[in-house]
Amino acid sequence: MTAKRSLVISCVSVITSIFADAEHTFTRWESLSPLPEQPQRAAFLPLQSQLSLELRSALDKALGVGHGVQEGYMLEVLAELGPTWKSLPKDTSGHVDHRSLYHIVHRHFTQRYSLSILGLQPNAVNSSKLNSQLLEERAPNYVRTVLEGEAALYGFSIEDAVAMVILLEHILADSSLELLEKIFRRYKVKSELSFGELSPLLTNYLLRWLVPDEISVRRAEKDPSYASKMFENWDEMASLLPGSLKTFAHFSANGAYRARGKSPSQGGAWNPFHQRFSFDEAQLATSSLTSSLGSFWKTECAMVKEKLLGLDSTSTGRVRLSKFHGSALSGEWRFSESKEYLQKLGALDDSSSWHGPQVIIPNYLQSASNCIVTDPYYHICCPNEC
Repeated sequence: MTAKRSLVISCVSVITSIFADAEHTFTRWESLSPLPEQPQRAAFLPLQSQLSLELRSALDKALGVGHGVQEGYMLEVLAELGPTWKSLPKDTSGHVDHRSLYHIVHRHFTQRYSLSILGLQPNAVNSSKLNSQLLEERAPNYVRTVLEGEAALYGFSIEDAVAMVILLEHILADSSLELLEKIFRRYKVKSELSFGELSPLLTNYLLRWLVPDEISVRRAEKDPSYASKMFENWDEMASLLPGSLKTFAHFSANGAYRARGKSPSQGGAWNPFHQRFSFDEAQLATSSLTSSLGSFWKTECAMVKEKLLGLDSTSTGRVRLSKFHGSALSGEWRFSESKEYLQKLGALDDSSSWHGPQVIIPNYLQSASNCIVTDPYYHICCPNEC
């Protein structure tokens, strides 16, 4: 058995357990008294006009009427969710339960952005009550009326999943506002900035995003080389900043940010000949950092995975703990977690008396040890390949 095949088997076992629980949930649903009759919803991929109506209705509930999200982007998200949606267990109306809804949404963010939203992870979903601080604080009405309200009794459609994804994208984009405001106040910015003037502010934004410790941030501000001591690949991460500005300029000029309900300060597309950034435009530029950093971190995670597979002499998707720590002693700074910590992460298999304790590669890659951002609402970690 190859290491790659063993990793696939590990992934399948996790997903199977999720779906098994979901099927048990639907068995319980069918044993309950009949619910009040509801309007017939469209099946997966209905006619374009009916699909648009269902999507807009779901988005109106999530974002409010007049959200400004363009149909093209809704259909793009729908297409991305489609294959996973087909594999989910459903009730007789073609709907899924809350656990499957959170699974498909969480999987979308981990695969597209390498972003794990706290409270939506499989091991965090234990009951019908949501435990996501991000949604509870930023969208309490949505949680109350859609996720936990009467609508939840009927299950959730794929349109509901699309709406939840887009809502979370809006919330995550807006969550950068407070930090950026703090930086603008610190630098006493009162007017629009040029590319060169905005770049150091975004560097400071990235530093504060990655390092919640104020003392370390202040030290790095005084001594730029200190950031490289905290992050081995700081120069590569800092190089993402010019790219985020260019990404903003390109997509804003083509109306992509307005498609998500956002618009530059003048209400129109950003003018590439003006080359000045307002606070609103700087905020939109920072929102692209999430996807940029996620893509960068995927590359780093791939390197970690290859190193671990190189230590897997039995091709079982596991590495002996002695080899794991031996690699750290040889200069690999990543593999230094203690046995107790690995157990807490669920990344240690100590069932074999012959092999001794072994690090489970897919579990280790998904653990907090491999997260570059640990925000109170979300983590940016290695992508979920399951």
